[in-house]
This record gives sequence, structure tokens and C-alpha cells, in this order.
Amino acid sequence: MTGERAANAPTQHNLRLLIATSAANGLAFLPPATLPWLSAHLIADAHMSETLAGGVATMQLALLALFAIGLGATVHRLPRRALALGAGAAATAAAAALTLLNPPAHATIALLCLIGAGAGACCAVANSWLGAAADPGKQTASMWTLLLIWQALLWFVLPPIAEAWGSAGLFGVIAANASVFTLLLLLAPNTKQNAVAAADDRPASARSIPISLLAVALVCTIAFWLRDSLVWSLAAQRADALGVDAHAFSVVLSAGATLGFLGPLAARLLGMRLGALRTLLLTLTPVGVATIAIAAAGLAPFYLGSFLFWSSTSIFAWTIVVGVLVMLDASGRLAAICGGTVFAASALGPFVGGLLLERFSSTALPIAVAALTAVTFLAAIPLARAFVQEKLP
Repeated sequence: MTGERAANAPTQHNLRLLIATSAANGLAFLPPATLPWLSAHLIADAHMSETLAGGVATMQLALLALFAIGLGATVHRLPRRALALGAGAAATAAAAALTLLNPPAHATIALLCLIGAGAGACCAVANSWLGAAADPGKQTASMWTLLLIWQALLWFVLPPIAEAWGSAGLFGVIAANASVFTLLLLLAPNTKQNAVAAADDRPASARSIPISLLAVALVCTIAFWLRDSLVWSLAAQRADALGVDAHAFSVVLSAGATLGFLGPLAARLLGMRLGALRTLLLTLTPVGVATIAIAAAGLAPFYLGSFLFWSSTSIFAWTIVVGVLVMLDASGRLAAICGGTVFAASALGPFVGGLLLERFSSTALPIAVAALTAVTFLAAIPLARAFVQEKLP
């Protein structure tokens, strides 16, 4: 009996770590996942201009990125479960206040910033846990499988709720999600040294990140997520302009996310069997095509079809990229830094998107998206070469 318990202990630890990592990243991705409806609410209910609403959303995501990156280098030495629980509780309380109190504009902005900061702390913790996992690639794929199931449910219920109850419905959904994820963090193993141990087990040459590798990883991350954020932050506005029904849009997003959960499973099975360069380029191509199609769409059916394709391919591609990053740095620092940069790049999306629409009209959007897609491809090439040559940082 004792032997069975000992044999089951690693499995139980890994399961608890997977659930906790998924919950922490679920908290981290709440602001970007609800971004289009937030922007639409700030414009319609708070009577902000497109640029100002984009600026407020950018401020929230910028704080998310700041906390994720700022804590990324040291979070593995902190009591990570306590940090994630505190951050999740703060985000939940802020969302509940927005739901129940209908505060004035300045208080709304402050509470949105608190949600962003809490989400950023959770992001840093989640990336640290991923880097410390026994098999970071498989852990990442499994985590995204769970998150995409959640995302499908979120995108199914949020558009009609936000349309029916406005800001109270939007912030109520955010508060409910944040509270559930915070409770799930109680399952996290209460350890804080496993990431340090993982790093210390590696050769001395593997404990620093070469500047060149860090630079291309950051460029790839920024281009990938700024492009996606451009089309995503304007999704609700452009859907309205094209006459897309809110219920139809939610069904398409949920269907895409449901199909998308197969992506991490495929990434887990595929690995790098086709070669790192070929695998990266083959997975980056569909999402690049999808985002360009979304940006250029002028008809509702084409717009919905493009969104279905995007939401079913984006996380598949990013899972492959993250798998490369965590394998290049066992301490999780590279993944933590790039994970925080995801939100820094996403933070620019609402502001840049609003600016493009106001200054240059929608014709500039597909050009910007195509340019960012090209940069993503170019940055992925040296990442693949570093992986193949096993130039571990």
C-alpha cells in the first residue's frame, strides 16, 4: 500500500501542478480574452473615443505585462502559491466591485488596472511552474488543452450576456471566472524551490540566456501577439460594422476554440518530428493567413469563417513556440520573460488598432497584420536553428 502511494505521488503532484498552472494562466488571460467587449463597453457606455478606449485597455494590459515580466526573473524564489492566491483574490474583488458598484470613470480605470496587475502576477507564477515541470513541452500542451475548453465556454456565454446586461454582465462574467480560478489555485503544490533546482541541475553554461537568443525570442513573441491583438481588440467593433449577430459571433468563437483544443494535443504528439524549422513555419502559416483574412474581410460570412480558422489555429502555433522556449531554458526564465511580453505586445493592440482606424481607415489594418506576420516568420528561423543546434542558454 505504501509503495502504491509512493508511485502515485508524482502523478498527483503533476496533476495538481497542471490544474494550478491552468488556473493561474486562466487568470492571466482573462483581460485579453475579454478585450473586445471591454473596448466596446468603454466606447458605448463610458462614451470614450476609439483611441481613448484603446488607451485604457492598453493600460490594463501594460500593467499585466509589467508585473509578469518584472516578477518573471525572481518569482521562482518566492512562495508562488501564496502570491498567485493573493493576486487572484485582488482581481476577483476588483471585478466584483465593477459589477456591483458601477463606479465612475476614474474608479473604473483604477479597478481595471488592479485586475491587470493581479493577472500579471499570476502569469509570472504560471510560467515559472511551466519551466519547472518535468516535461515542459507536454505540460504546456496539456495546459492549453484545458484553457481552450474554458475559452470556448467563455466566448459562448460572454457576447449574449454582455449584449443583454451591458457592463454589469461583462464584469460579472470576469468576476465569476476569476473566483473559480482563484479557488483552483488552492490545489497548487506549496513548493518554491523546484525551478531553482531544475536550473541548478543544468551545466553552468546553460544558466544564462544569450542576448541574441533572447532578442529573437522577444521579436517573435511581440510580432505574433501584436498581430493577433490588432485583429482581436477590434473584433466586436468590426463585427457590428459588418452586421454580424452577437449570438452568431459567439457560436463561431466557441466552435473555433473547441476545434483549437485539438491543437495542443497535436503539438504534444507532433513535437519536433518534422524538424524545428519546418514545424514552426508550418504551424505559423495558417494563423498568419487567418489574421490577414480577418483584417481584410469586408463581408460577414468571410469574417466569421476567418475567425473560425484563426481561433482554431492560433494557440496551436503558440504552443509550438512556447515548447521551443521552455526547452531552450529549463529555469523557465525565457518562457516567463516572453510570457510577460505576450501581454506587452497585446497591450499595444487596442491602441494601435484604434489609431489605425481613426487615422488611416480599415484599409491599413491588413497591411499592418501582413507585415507583423512576416516578422514572426523571420524571427522563428533563428529560434529553430538554436533548437536544432542545442544551443541551450
